[in-house]
Amino acid sequence: MRSSLAVTSVPFACLFFALDAWAQSGELAAATYRVQEQRLGDFHAERLWEASSKDGRHFAYAIGKGGKQLLVVDGQPGPEYEEVAEDSVVFGPDGKRLAYSARRGGKWFAVVDGKLGSPDEAVLSFVFSPDGKRLAYDVEEAGRYFVVLDGQRQPECDMLSDLFWMFSPDSRRVAYAAKKAGKWSLVLDGKRSPECDMVGSAVFSPDSKRVAYAAVRGGRSFLVVDDQQVAEHEGHIGRIAFGPDGVRLGYVVRSGMASFPVIDGQRGPDYSQVERIVFSPNGRRVAYTARGKDGSLVVVDGQPGPAFDGSTYGTGLPDNDPVFSPDSKRVAYLAQKRLKHFVVVDGQPGPVYRGARGPVFSSDSKHVAYVAWDGGKWFMVVDQREGPPYTRVLSRWPVFSRDGKHMAYTAQDGDKMFAVLDTQPGPKYDWVNPDAGPAFHADGTLEYLAAKSNSLYRVRHVPSH
Repeated sequence: MRSSLAVTSVPFACLFFALDAWAQSGELAAATYRVQEQRLGDFHAERLWEASSKDGRHFAYAIGKGGKQLLVVDGQPGPEYEEVAEDSVVFGPDGKRLAYSARRGGKWFAVVDGKLGSPDEAVLSFVFSPDGKRLAYDVEEAGRYFVVLDGQRQPECDMLSDLFWMFSPDSRRVAYAAKKAGKWSLVLDGKRSPECDMVGSAVFSPDSKRVAYAAVRGGRSFLVVDDQQVAEHEGHIGRIAFGPDGVRLGYVVRSGMASFPVIDGQRGPDYSQVERIVFSPNGRRVAYTARGKDGSLVVVDGQPGPAFDGSTYGTGLPDNDPVFSPDSKRVAYLAQKRLKHFVVVDGQPGPVYRGARGPVFSSDSKHVAYVAWDGGKWFMVVDQREGPPYTRVLSRWPVFSRDGKHMAYTAQDGDKMFAVLDTQPGPKYDWVNPDAGPAFHADGTLEYLAAKSNSLYRVRHVPSH
């Protein structure tokens, strides 16, 4: 079915609230917008499972039809199969490419950009390179495992680690952990590292020139950087992180009942647990969350902050890490005290809520926003001031425009869903993608997917200049 484009007039105030105005006087800014709706196709009420692109601009789901299954992508149905594997759908970074595994004739196939690959016993998982041009996936055949890279099978192995396999940031390199004859190796650019008992976490530097990983031999853990063993510890090495310059390096060691950070080769204090190490964008500052004898705390530039009860500690979620502003001057994090959550910005605790999610800075570093809920209502909190209350805020995080002056998120009030631009709710729909989006374009246009009357729409809020 051919998509259609309609420009819908907005029956409510068509003005942006600039964030500076919201945080200060609340006056209206002088930007207007119009809403465009492009019908993409049918939207089925009975969906077996769903998947979204990272920016929320593309959406796929499986449906059943006459004993078969098929994948519907952006409202357009694909071919029928005996089964489409749940959780196999992966969009490319820009949402333009799509890969998934499907079964036909008792065999599994990799379906990449609509094309059926060769049959295998099992097609497991897909990884696109950051530039979206390359694809890797793993297959199982008669108890053997292979990585298929750019359509070519790599040497077989006895097992592949599901902990990681990855492309470098520049998309030119690839690494994964493989086991053969009882020993593990890191396979980097097709070459196997020296054998070990276990390969732990691995990471590329931001410039893709360096790689670091943890290896275990004889009960001892080793940090390997650029094929050189640079450190040895009892216990487990994990959470390895390069600084943005590719020179600074941090990791966490777990030994017995204690954990400690190691940053630039210097051991830090012992805690009962240490979470991810976070470098600031300029690489000069570092922070991490830890649990001490008095509770959880955030350590910034070597200085521990106040202790909290810290339900945010230990979940392993990225939004529970401390966050630096883009200019590296500010830091914010989520904390808990007596079953109440709050966000600490530049050392100052904000309002307390029943629950909250991790904070996000605007691109100009002037604003910080996060989702919170209390008393049966949900809010977006900007610069520690609450926005309008809703039944639920759907977005996990808000998104800021590239100039940092506008913010958007999705929300629900009653049985209707919509996008909120700064403080202004947009048109109401039966469904708005709750898993990803909305997203700003470079020109300030906001885009997201929504459904009404069993039809899927691409919705754009286009500013008038």
